[in-house]
Amino acid sequence: MARWFPIACALALLAAAAHSYGGSGTVDGLARALAEQVRAAAGGPVGAIDVAVAGQGAPPRLLGEIVALTRSRIEAAGFRSARVVPSVDLAAARLSGIDLVVEIEVAIGREGARVDGRVTALPPSPWLDEPAALAHLHVAAAIDSELQVYLPPALLLPPRIDPRKVPAGPLQSRGVPVGDVPLLALDVGDIDGDGRAEVIGATADEVVVWRSEPPLRFVEIRRVKLTGRPAPVRPRNDVATVEVLGSDIRVRSSRFAEGVKLRLEGATERSEPLAGFALPGLGSLCVLEPGVDWFSEAGCTPPLPLPPRFWTAAGLRRSPAATGSPPVRAAIDPDRTLWIWSTSDGKPVTVRGAGAQLALAALERGDVVATGDAVNPGAPDALIVRALIPGTPLIARFERLPGAVVALAAGDVDSDGKNEIVAAIRDRAAQRTELWLIY
Repeated sequence: MARWFPIACALALLAAAAHSYGGSGTVDGLARALAEQVRAAAGGPVGAIDVAVAGQGAPPRLLGEIVALTRSRIEAAGFRSARVVPSVDLAAARLSGIDLVVEIEVAIGREGARVDGRVTALPPSPWLDEPAALAHLHVAAAIDSELQVYLPPALLLPPRIDPRKVPAGPLQSRGVPVGDVPLLALDVGDIDGDGRAEVIGATADEVVVWRSEPPLRFVEIRRVKLTGRPAPVRPRNDVATVEVLGSDIRVRSSRFAEGVKLRLEGATERSEPLAGFALPGLGSLCVLEPGVDWFSEAGCTPPLPLPPRFWTAAGLRRSPAATGSPPVRAAIDPDRTLWIWSTSDGKPVTVRGAGAQLALAALERGDVVATGDAVNPGAPDALIVRALIPGTPLIARFERLPGAVVALAAGDVDSDGKNEIVAAIRDRAAQRTELWLIY
C-alpha cells in the first residue's frame, strides 16, 4: 500500500492558500476546495489511501456541515475511504490503518468564513518514521446570504434591502396555543365564501379548520377525519400536504392510498378522491416516492422545473391586482438546500442550510420566503425570512421558538387586508402546538 507522497506537492498547496469561493452553494464550495487541496497533497494514485477528517471551531452546525461535506468530497476524489473522527489522535489513527489525517478549523465573522488546516501522512509503522506534514490548507469566502444564516445573532449583518421593495422596520411575531395537534401541513384560504380566510391544517389522519378572532386567538371550527384505503407502502415518517383552492380543500396523507378533495358545506362535507399530493400555489399534483419522505420532480403533473428530489414546494400567491408580476416558486431538497425560481430564464437561486418547511408570502413589505431551521439537534427551531430580491437577503430570524417548525403557510389570516405568515410550532414532548403569525 502506498503511504508516502511527494513533498513537492505541498508547494502547490501553499500557492493555493489564497483560494476563495463564493456564490450559491458556498458551504459546498468550501468543502470542494478543501478536498481538491487534499487530493493535490496526496500526489499520485489515491485508490489505496484511507483518510480521517477531524474538525474544530464554531458555530457547531457550520463546522459539522463542512466536515461532512469535505469527507464526502475526499471520498469522491478517488480515495479508498474517508471517515470523520471526533478528534485527532495520530497514534490511534495509525493503528486503525489510516494513511492520511486531515485537520480543519472553521471560523466565521462579519469579515467572512475561513477554514484552515493541515494534511499529515502517517507512516505504516511507528518504528519506521514520524508522521510527516504534507501541506497547509486554507479556503475562505465572503459572507453571503447562505453563510449569513450561520452567523450568531449578535453578528448578523445589516441586510442590503431595496427600500422600494422591502420597507424598513422589523417583522413582528405573535403565538397562540391551539392544543395537542400533530400538524404536518398548513394552508390559508376562504373556504366558506364569507370573505374571511380560515387556517386549514392537516395531520396524518385529520383536517382541522381554525378561524382567527381579535385580538388574536384561533378558534377551532371544524375537524374532519380522513378515511380510505391504507397506503401499500408508507415512509418512516408521516407526510401530508394541504392546499386551499377556492372553496375546495385538497389534502393527502401518506397513510392513505388516495387523497381527497373536500368541500365543507354547513354541517356536512362533500368529498371525492384525489390522485397525488397537492402543494400550495403550484397547481401541480406530485407523487411521494415509495418508502421515503420526499417527492420526485418527474412525478409531478403538470411537470414543473423543481429539484430532482424535494421535501416540500410552494408557489407565491399574489392578489389579482398584481398583474404582470413573474411567477415565483420554491422548494427544499433533502440536502437542506432552498431552491427559488423567480426569473424568466428558469435558473434557480440556491441557499444551503434550510429546514424542511417552506412558505412564500406577498407581504405588505414585499415578497418573502420563510423557512424553518433546525438550530441544533434536540433544540427548538428557528424561523428565517428572506426577501425575494437579488441576493435573497436575510431580513428576520426568530429564535427560541417553543418547539419545532412543523408547517408554514401564508395568507390574510386576521382579515386586515394584509398577508401574514402563519407557522405551526410544536413541542412534541409536551404535546403542545402553537400557531404563530409573522407580519
